[in-house]
Amino acid sequence: MQLGTDSFSDDTDGDGLVDFVEAYFSGTNPRIADSDGNGIKDGDEDSDEDGISNLVEQDLGTDPTDQDTDNDNLFDGEEIALGTDPLNSDSDNDMLPDGMEVKTGSSPLMADSDQDTIPDRDEIITREIFRGSISINITGKAMIFNTLQVSNVSNVSSLSIFRDTGASR
Repeated sequence: MQLGTDSFSDDTDGDGLVDFVEAYFSGTNPRIADSDGNGIKDGDEDSDEDGISNLVEQDLGTDPTDQDTDNDNLFDGEEIALGTDPLNSDSDNDMLPDGMEVKTGSSPLMADSDQDTIPDRDEIITREIFRGSISINITGKAMIFNTLQVSNVSNVSSLSIFRDTGASR
């Protein structure tokens, strides 16, 4: 594919983004420093509105067109602010996605957030979920919140769900 760019320069338009990134990843024009004409260079834009510029995304290797490159339910910009890895959905390798840990109050940077020798994935937690006038209390190991789905349950006073993950302690 011919881009019409300067073969002697990685950044034909001088906006800070490498021509290859502009042509194939960010959706900007490698020959125009301000592709959308809004007065902001393409490198300084935040195309996916995730809180970090296209230039920072290029440097980190994240996707400038996807707010959540690693699909852990945290925007890339949130991950940078928290110190987690926007390219790794489980920064502390405890088998719980970073976004879930933030939502449940554990640390996505520590496999045992409260340092009680019980890994976060094995902690017993309770969550109350509200949907309109319905309220459901769920108690279980943290791992259950990674996969649990309750839908179309009616006339049930108590619902127990057991899932053997095969994981050993």
